[in-house]
Amino acid sequence: MIAQRANLRLSQPAARTTVGRARLTVHASGNGVSTGAFAEGTRIKVTKPVKLYSVPKHPEGIDIEGMEGVVAKDITNFKGKVISANFPYVVKFVTQLGGADIKFQAHLGEEEMQAL
Repeated sequence: MIAQRANLRLSQPAARTTVGRARLTVHASGNGVSTGAFAEGTRIKVTKPVKLYSVPKHPEGIDIEGMEGVVAKDITNFKGKVISANFPYVVKFVTQLGGADIKFQAHLGEEEMQAL
């Protein structure tokens, strides 16, 4: 079976289909869905404490709670297929550091942001 060869754990026993193959069900740790409440280009504000370590010139990390950004993409639909992303929205931010603009992006969930 595919699941046995890849040493995957199934949440439930594999069910047989009509062609004799195992059906694999994968569950993400997040809710894995988006309601479409935030379209591309929507301005948002982060409402929960989220610390990012991938921001340039901020090796100690930066807390983005209260920052405003723009939704760049809803990634729950990939090439026509629905995927379950833990944090389905890519949000772009711009912050100032020493007079220079620093651009970065983060993956956020619907519960971590609100529309402006």
